Amino acid sequence: MNNAGPSRYVLIFLLVLMLNPCCGSRSPSGQDDSAEAAVAVGAALAIVNEPTQDVLIWTMDREDRITSHWLRGNRFGAVILASREGLLFPMTDGIWEIETRTVDLPLCDCETWTEDGMEGRCPVSDETATGETIVLVNLRNGEELSPLPLVVTADEEGPTFTDHSFGAGVIASVGPYLFIRSSEEILACGAAHNSWSSRFTVFDVASRETVEILTDEERARIMKEEQTAAFNEIRSDNLVTVDRPEDLELTTIKPGLLPGVGLTIHYQFTADSSFADSDDNWGSYSRSVIVPARNFPEALAPYAALPPAMSTFAVFSDDLRLGGWIPITGEGEQITAIAKAFGVGAMPASP
Repeated sequence: MNNAGPSRYVLIFLLVLMLNPCCGSRSPSGQDDSAEAAVAVGAALAIVNEPTQDVLIWTMDREDRITSHWLRGNRFGAVILASREGLLFPMTDGIWEIETRTVDLPLCDCETWTEDGMEGRCPVSDETATGETIVLVNLRNGEELSPLPLVVTADEEGPTFTDHSFGAGVIASVGPYLFIRSSEEILACGAAHNSWSSRFTVFDVASRETVEILTDEERARIMKEEQTAAFNEIRSDNLVTVDRPEDLELTTIKPGLLPGVGLTIHYQFTADSSFADSDDNWGSYSRSVIVPARNFPEALAPYAALPPAMSTFAVFSDDLRLGGWIPITGEGEQITAIAKAFGVGAMPASP
C-alpha cells in the first residue's frame, strides 16, 4: 500500500467538511455546532498525521462588506469554525475590533461671511456635515485606539467651507499592520467646485503606533525602479504632463493575497492633472498609476507565504477578496476570548 499521502477518501471527507454549511453556525435546536465542527476537522486531519493551525482571516465581498472568519486546518483541508461581520484582530493583549465612528463636522456660514467681506473668523453655521473615522476597540476591556485622528482642514480661524465630508477604511492588513486609506472632500466658500484629497496610513496594532513600512533604503530603490516603471506607463496618458519620474509621488502601498502565490505588493504613483481629468484614485487635480512591486518591504517578509489552510479556503471563495490574515497563536484564554468574540461556545484547541 502506498502511504506517501492521505487517501482520496480522507480528502473527500475534508472537502465535505469545508463545504458543510453547519460549520460555524447554530443547529435548529439553538445549540452551537462550531465545537462539533472543530472536533470533526481535528479528527479528520489527524488521520493524515499533520498538525492543524488556527488563523483569523477577513474577506470583503463585491459590495465591500467585511467579514471575519475563524479558520482551522492544514494543507489537506480546512473548516470555518465561525464567521461574523466586521474586522476582528486577535493580539496578545486582547481581541480588537475595528469600528467606524460617525462624527459631526463644523461648517462655515458662507453667506454671512461673504457679506462681511470674508474678514476675520467665519461664523460657524447651524448646520453640520458628517464624517467617518476608524477606532479600534479592545473587546476585553473596552480600551480604544485611534489610528487615524479625524482630519479637519479648518485652521485655527475655524472652518472656511460650506460642505465637508470625510471617510476612512482598512484596505488591507498584513500581520499586525493595518493599511488605511482616508479621503476628505470640501466645498470652500466661493469655490466653483468641490475638491478632495486622500491620505495613506499604516498602523501597527502591536506597537499601537503609526509606522513607516518602508526603510529609507527600500524607498530609494522604489523611487528608482518602480517609479520609473510608473513614469513610463503614465506618460503615455495625454491627460497628465510629466517630464521625469521624479514628477510622480508614491501615494499608496497596496498589499494583496493570492492563493498559490501569497502576499503581493503594488505601489501607486500619482501625478498632477487638471481638475476635469482627475481620476478617483487619489484626489482632485491628479491621476494615478499602479505598478507591481519589484522591491518587497522587509517588514512584510514574515507574512509573504499564506498559511496552508488559508490557501485551501481561498480555492472555494471566488466571490470574496481576501483582505488579510493573522495567526491565532495563543491557547486557552485567547481561544476562549476569540470564541466569545465570535459568539460561539467553548472551543477545543487546535490539535
